[in-house]
Amino acid sequence: MIDTANRLAQIDALISALTQERAVLVHRLAEETIASGPEEVPPARPETIIPTAVILGVSHIVQGDPRWGQTHIGEVGYTGCLMEDGGCAVAALSALTGYHLGRDVTPVILNRYLQESGGYADGAAVVWATITKLLEKYGVGAQHRSIKSADLAEVGAAVREQIDKENPVVLRMRGSNGPHFLLAIGYTAGTDGAIDIVTHDPGTKRGDGYGQPPCTLENPTRSYALEGAEVYDVTKQPI
Repeated sequence: MIDTANRLAQIDALISALTQERAVLVHRLAEETIASGPEEVPPARPETIIPTAVILGVSHIVQGDPRWGQTHIGEVGYTGCLMEDGGCAVAALSALTGYHLGRDVTPVILNRYLQESGGYADGAAVVWATITKLLEKYGVGAQHRSIKSADLAEVGAAVREQIDKENPVVLRMRGSNGPHFLLAIGYTAGTDGAIDIVTHDPGTKRGDGYGQPPCTLENPTRSYALEGAEVYDVTKQPI
């Protein structure tokens, strides 16, 4: 009994001594921290932006292809325009609709649909909204909007947004011979965040099977000036 009481007294004395020593050490640490100043925080590492390239698997359809180059395009009875001369929009839209529908849509097929559906105006000018009806016919919902701007940054931002959604974009251009249309199928982005739009040009007379690579908007196969874009924001895939 006495030994147990003595042992407890010794333990209590040890705990008291350790508590006092701890208090002294805590006080000393606080003084040293104040004297040395705030802890130095290492600088944050700069964010690394990795160059990005996104290219959609869209067919390159050429307006001058001999299979349809001599086809008259435009309103029924209109004979003032051949596919090889003014069918760049039809060729670009053929590739766009075929990509979304997952089936072969040639310029001949699309031209016939546009003629039968009020898809032309003023001769051979495409009524862009008609394409949404074609997509919806096969279960693909889409919202169409026109961007009327020559600002590459503005159009580029819209193209990047749509390409990230896997939607090709028709670009409205102007060349030495008048209006022209390209199909944006992707983009490359550098470390500075700027993008270069990658396109298929329906007027190159080169397409699938010819080994013609896509060109970039900054380095096209011919000299064009940007005028805007036709966007088809697809919301539902084919059923």
